[in-house]
Amino acid sequence: MTEFPAAAATVAAKLRVLVLDSTSFVGARLLAALAGSDWAVPVGVTRQQLMAEPGSLDAIRSVDAVVNALSEDPQAIAEGAQRLFEAAKALPALRIVHLGSMVVYGAAVGVVDETSPLTAELGPYAAAKLAADALARACPNAVCLRPSAEYGAGSRPWSEDLGRLLLAGRLGDLGAAGEGQCNVVHVDDVVQAIVAALRSPDAAGKVYNLSQPHALTWNAYIAGYGRALGLNPVPVISPLRWRCERLLAPLLKVIEIIGRKLGLRTPPLVSPSLARLFTQTIRLDSQRAERELGMVWTPLERGLAEAAAPLREKR
Repeated sequence: MTEFPAAAATVAAKLRVLVLDSTSFVGARLLAALAGSDWAVPVGVTRQQLMAEPGSLDAIRSVDAVVNALSEDPQAIAEGAQRLFEAAKALPALRIVHLGSMVVYGAAVGVVDETSPLTAELGPYAAAKLAADALARACPNAVCLRPSAEYGAGSRPWSEDLGRLLLAGRLGDLGAAGEGQCNVVHVDDVVQAIVAALRSPDAAGKVYNLSQPHALTWNAYIAGYGRALGLNPVPVISPLRWRCERLLAPLLKVIEIIGRKLGLRTPPLVSPSLARLFTQTIRLDSQRAERELGMVWTPLERGLAEAAAPLREKR
């Protein structure tokens, strides 16, 4: 867990921070980091509470700041943001840190900074994130963070599922199919950015991309993760085998849906959107976060080792 500098504040002056979706991947890490600090008192609200209990957002009136970490469920993302920013209109001094996503840049190519065009072209999740992003940008005291793929121990799509695919020999060096730009950020770096946004008065009203700064292909990321998992050599996936994996995707999706309903663990899926991502050439520019939030990125090798540890223990 990333450690943050101690504040000079006294116990009596601790900042009360409401964390929405406090059991999500990022939300849980943030809650633990705030609880371990000497300057903040976290108040957690789960996604389920927010959606099912009308009064779950009443705590907003007794806190100093809110972190909106709602993720995964498009309906919760859109409705939660609408309720949060509507309530915040009566609390102009409330600092809000909104956790968005790079998905709002769509299928862009090349270097993308915070001023690049936004779109919902990638589907319902992107549409929900874009709507929430717009609400955050319209709030004068909000800070909008747009992280890339969040990896680390506990990340289902970018660490657990990719790791299981690697260990099963279904993912590896993809050749030309894996030469797209990999945009990833370690979960502790996202938490670091949230903390900086909470504590920096100058961050109000601004947008920040979050992604490790070095050019990296998906082949390189997958190879590094494979080594962290103890694979030597990392599998090489031939074009024919990759086509077969793609053909199996619809069947695996059906199995996944049935398994979820039955409470069963199903094989990880290389979805069409993931396969497209492996070839996309978008590169997120995070220089503003480095300059203004003081970001110090987790070295990739260390981050991959942390992400791989739980899977290695199960082998």
